[in-house]
Amino acid sequence: MKVIIFTTRLIDSDDINDYKNNNWDKDKTIEVCGREIQYFIKCLTNNGKLILLDGTSIAGGNIDITELKEGNQNNKCEIVKCFLEMLKEIAKEENFDLQDLIFVIHWGREPRDKSEKYTENFRKWIKKCSNNDTDFLVTYWTTQIGEDRQLIEKLKKGNFDEINFQEILQRYQNRAKNLTELLHRIAYLFLPLDIDLQGISEVLKREDKTQAKEYYKEAFGNNGKGIVQNKIKEAEKLIKELPDDKRNDIFKLFKDDELERVKKSLENWEGTKQLLQKENPFHSWFCKLMKCLKNLGEE
Repeated sequence: MKVIIFTTRLIDSDDINDYKNNNWDKDKTIEVCGREIQYFIKCLTNNGKLILLDGTSIAGGNIDITELKEGNQNNKCEIVKCFLEMLKEIAKEENFDLQDLIFVIHWGREPRDKSEKYTENFRKWIKKCSNNDTDFLVTYWTTQIGEDRQLIEKLKKGNFDEINFQEILQRYQNRAKNLTELLHRIAYLFLPLDIDLQGISEVLKREDKTQAKEYYKEAFGNNGKGIVQNKIKEAEKLIKELPDDKRNDIFKLFKDDELERVKKSLENWEGTKQLLQKENPFHSWFCKLMKCLKNLGEE
């Protein structure tokens, strides 16, 4: 059972009753560390459950996680302890394992980069105070992101038939991964292509066109253009989970004339052979991509 817990807004809090409608399966209230925790539940698939948790209930008292959004504070492990106790209690009530959970925090009305920073600080507190003994994911959602804003409206209206659980599960899983991991995943999408094209290029330099053609067929099967396009589509999904200020440079690379020439040439062996006879433009493009990702990771 995969579970996503969304909180309502913690800072400048909104009312969980704004989300109340007859299409939720049920609502519950539990008590943890002297706080009443209210949440709504909806099973969207046989193995997918969505929970909406009242953000105000974890923004005060012994479980005030807004105290954990900054990284330079005194010891706040008691708050983490109460937070983890709450998750364990909800997991017990709703019969799921914490390893199958994504916890999605709506901090407030801040820009996306602040939500990301608050979440990263929150993760650090959890790791510090639990000795890394947690295996659930933590991320954020915010009205500053169009997809999140649309989801909020669907939840408020109870339009659950318009929500694709697997799609939002993938979205918040990606967002929960840290920036470095996302950048690595983008790079590794294109690394096998670079290796194969470098290999074909080297064989052509030895003037063994028969072996080079066999290599091409084995790697691309006369569908090189489609393979590259699919890699780009996968990468674009990952890029959407990057902060807005880190997206544009990578998106520009996918419109690069060099890459367009590679895609067209990879449609068949003759085009590939001509492309790689003297140089390997895909490798040049891949080097630009790696430089771009490296720069983003260092910002």
